[in-house]
Amino acid sequence: METKTQGVIQGYNPQIAVDSDHGIIIGLQMSNSSSDQQQFQGSVEANTGRMPKKASADAGNFSADNIKAADKAKVTFALPEKS
Repeated sequence: METKTQGVIQGYNPQIAVDSDHGIIIGLQMSNSSSDQQQFQGSVEANTGRMPKKASADAGNFSADNIKAADKAKVTFALPEKS
């Protein structure tokens, strides 16, 4: 996996889906991509079979594609901009 500061390292980038009402992990997806931007939509759908009514993610997932996908699926999406 290529990183911004350490070159290439042997590693994986986990994405988890959590049920916020119950606080339990409902799905996990691993990749060797260092960017979260391309992982959000696929990991949510792969783990739950559908897009949820509400979703949140950290700033690493911020992208126009993720915002458009959430809007198209009518998902209330809490996502901070990258600073």
